[in-house]
Amino acid sequence: MLVKKANFNKNLLLLTCFFILLVFTRCSTTKVTPPERFGSILVESSISGAKILLDNSDTGKQTPDTLKNVKVGSHLIEVEMDGYLSSPRSIVVEVEADEVVKAEFALLSLSYGSLIVNSNVPGSGIAIDNGPTDKSTPFFFDNSLPAGTCIVSVFKEGHSNDPPAKEVVTISTSDTVDLSFNLT
Repeated sequence: MLVKKANFNKNLLLLTCFFILLVFTRCSTTKVTPPERFGSILVESSISGAKILLDNSDTGKQTPDTLKNVKVGSHLIEVEMDGYLSSPRSIVVEVEADEVVKAEFALLSLSYGSLIVNSNVPGSGIAIDNGPTDKSTPFFFDNSLPAGTCIVSVFKEGHSNDPPAKEVVTISTSDTVDLSFNLT
């Protein structure tokens, strides 16, 4: 009987160890990760229909539109449209959970450029390609002159131009030409 009781205690001990081992192997300490958080980005441009890129990837969307379910953090936004240059070229936005952040772009036509015309006599008329305009100095032609070469002059009744009376300039989409005339 003593042997049976010893075997019973031994079996009970083995069975207890087995259950303890089973509990510890089933109950692991897994790292609990917080759920991912998302926000939105409203993307607008001065001309509708520009392709929206998020982190250098085409989203398949066009301006104006809201990119939803964007992971929290920093993201690079760009817009593209044939025949136009975006300004700025890209924007880095900081997306926060359950918030909408805005990215705005101006689209500048690649076939037009900018020109600033000044003179020492304010109110002088401006002529382009030997034809008068309805503008006077100082004036900024903001992305409104066709790209290419043109002749620019200024005039004011009772005044004459010091040489050079006319300037031949090349209007481009990437730089603003700045001219200044001296009238006597």
